[in-house]
Amino acid sequence: MPSSIDFDCLDSTNSEAWRQIDRGLVHHGWAIQAKQQTAGRGQRGHTWVSDWGGLYLSVVLEPNVAVSRAEEFTLWSAWAIAKAINLYLPQPLVKLKWRNDLLIYDQKLGGILVETRCQGTQIKYAVIGVGINYENAVPEGAIALQQVVPHQISSLSQLSQIAHQAILQGYDYWRNAGMTEVLASYSVSAKMGGQEQKKWRSP
Repeated sequence: MPSSIDFDCLDSTNSEAWRQIDRGLVHHGWAIQAKQQTAGRGQRGHTWVSDWGGLYLSVVLEPNVAVSRAEEFTLWSAWAIAKAINLYLPQPLVKLKWRNDLLIYDQKLGGILVETRCQGTQIKYAVIGVGINYENAVPEGAIALQQVVPHQISSLSQLSQIAHQAILQGYDYWRNAGMTEVLASYSVSAKMGGQEQKKWRSP
């Protein structure tokens, strides 16, 4: 697996990933991880609470695909991570909420924030940011993995490896099989209406 760069504290792993890209220090498949974030970001400008004990990870990709496919990254990465975590659990507890939330018992376990940088009509870089509650304190309406399955994933380091590998494998699957195949699996465990699914069918 490509390397990761670990920090005790960052403003945001996504922000640091872009800084590392600009310096030419990371390439496709590399990950940036922090034990804590001071300015973690979620979808639509929301703040992601990033206390010690959670997973805060960003993975750099160099996809060179059409800009029109940008929104697909959130779907396949959330699906891949949920699927990977469920492999370690006695039953598939991790569900998906359209389109970037990971849930257990309808409570938020984690989320995905994808940012891209384009060159012409192609996406040159994508940064897949992942926040997952592991053993950190969580706000109302959220849940931490260790509250539910304290023994199946035994460390934050193991969870990091699972998520990192899941993104890389999910990316390869998406590139090779296409969005329609991803959706066939995604919709099984997602709160996803027919119109939403139709919208995301690959041409």
